[in-house]
Amino acid sequence: MAMVKSENNEDFMRDLEAQMQYSYMDKAKKYITNKEKELGRKLTFHVTTFGCQMNARDSEKLVGILEEIGYIEAPDEKADFVIYNTCTVREWASWLFVDIKEEKSGNDDCIMRMYDAGA
Repeated sequence: MAMVKSENNEDFMRDLEAQMQYSYMDKAKKYITNKEKELGRKLTFHVTTFGCQMNARDSEKLVGILEEIGYIEAPDEKADFVIYNTCTVREWASWLFVDIKEEKSGNDDCIMRMYDAGA
């Protein structure tokens, strides 16, 4: 990873963080490509959002990243990778995720993650 020299430490840290994120995305693309070859099909994702406008915006970013690394958006939760984007300010959203996770716990093929914008 090439280091970019910046005018000050804040710029340097921001540039370093961006470079690390792009490096991780490159690794994720390779992983997705290999997994697709192994399975013989494209991998899918689904994002469900609970909360405020900030959660909706974060979900848009997550969708963009997942599409960039090779996932295809699925219309429902029967996807390979499911994300529930919640908010700690609205406690009910976290409880809803616990209920959903218990319901789907028998599906070993599905990766579930809760993204908490307030954490």
